[in-house]
Amino acid sequence: TTTPASVGVYTESDIANNTAGTRLEYTTHMHGAAQGRGDYLISTVRDATTTSTLPDRVALYKAENGFFDEQEIFTETCPGLHGSAQNENQIAFGCTDGVLVITQNNDGFTAEKIANPASFDAGKRIGTVLGTDDIMEFVGIAGGEFYSINTSTNQLTAINWIDASISPAPSALSYDFADDGELFVILDNQGWLTLLNTGDWSVKSRIQVITSNIAALPSGNRFELALTPGHIAYVSDPIANQIKAVDLDKASVETSIQLNFVPHKFTWLGIADP
Repeated sequence: TTTPASVGVYTESDIANNTAGTRLEYTTHMHGAAQGRGDYLISTVRDATTTSTLPDRVALYKAENGFFDEQEIFTETCPGLHGSAQNENQIAFGCTDGVLVITQNNDGFTAEKIANPASFDAGKRIGTVLGTDDIMEFVGIAGGEFYSINTSTNQLTAINWIDASISPAPSALSYDFADDGELFVILDNQGWLTLLNTGDWSVKSRIQVITSNIAALPSGNRFELALTPGHIAYVSDPIANQIKAVDLDKASVETSIQLNFVPHKFTWLGIADP
């Protein structure tokens, strides 16, 4: 609430040579977001006189001699900004009143706003945004529900991923794009993976990854998801002390890796097979 915010962008060369990277130093604090795009940085701006720590504007910066210089502050506002993602040529930010989309065309950047649908209750907003270079649509999360963000039609459309026959309804734990953007994968609290076709957001398949007794889940633990750049997903089972390897193409659990400890957080590090 007092320390001024800052942004650091580090290339592989910076990491290899232990150099300082490129910096942006603010004069005020904020709960902000930044997206790097080559020599450019799209990052948030907060008015120091406001009580909220959430910014409401986005600015364009360009790298010059180790620092980012402000190029412009976009006129489109984004009140209560929270959550951001990018794809091949667009950057999206979640706002209380919709989604702010910045489009890059070579060295030119333009801003446009997608308004919340009329079906949103008061206080409901996109607070998490996910994207991938492989498709143009983003995924936004509002009130625990998933929405496709179509920047061509400027529409937010609910994604129906839950099997209506399941009671109680599952809730999502982890999620992301997979398989070169062809799939969107959701791991729920009942141990199922739901695979969505990103072409039309239909359910391709549901995989029961966890077969252990859910009631035996150790306190403070939950199922976790790690996606590889290929078509394999890994899911942790803290009940059986296992990691499940799931083949997304076959929609089946291929391997169970037995551990001698309770798995908690984990991630994928490495290079996928060609």
